Amino acid sequence: MALALALTIPNSQASPVDLWNLLGKGDTALPAGDVVYRLKNAAGVSVNVGVNFGKLVDGGYTALELTAFKFNSDFTSEELQLFASNVIQISAACFNTDLSRGPAITAWILSNDAKEESMSYTAGARMARKSFGPLQLALEKRLNGKGHAVTVSLSRQGTPGQAPWIKSCLTSG
Repeated sequence: MALALALTIPNSQASPVDLWNLLGKGDTALPAGDVVYRLKNAAGVSVNVGVNFGKLVDGGYTALELTAFKFNSDFTSEELQLFASNVIQISAACFNTDLSRGPAITAWILSNDAKEESMSYTAGARMARKSFGPLQLALEKRLNGKGHAVTVSLSRQGTPGQAPWIKSCLTSG
């Protein structure tokens, strides 16, 4: 009887996803553990992304920062949509965000809520912040000559890997 009961009770803890599987293999490792990787879709659109591994606690990351960057031209809408799809994939796998929030997250990343600031502007960039359920996002857009960067910071309160936050990420090796 006890075994049957144990099998019917949902596990409130889950195994974290290996973040490397979501990022692919980082092409370049930077100081402080940051990694740069390339996203590419079936249509041949690609974008370079840097990940800053934020706050790690038992069970997974409570904060990550993803930065898409491009040299010598503006981002196209397709490149920003590709970046947004990666943000959604990571928010679902690492921060337990419902995929139904994906269109709203994409629209927000493509919006003009965060005004592009020069990299040399030192008074602090104007960041846009928005909550998508328990997921907190911050959006920053920067310009350096002809180079552009879009940063999305993801964070969530709570304990990764424990209900209700059953989907979380760690990095292996």
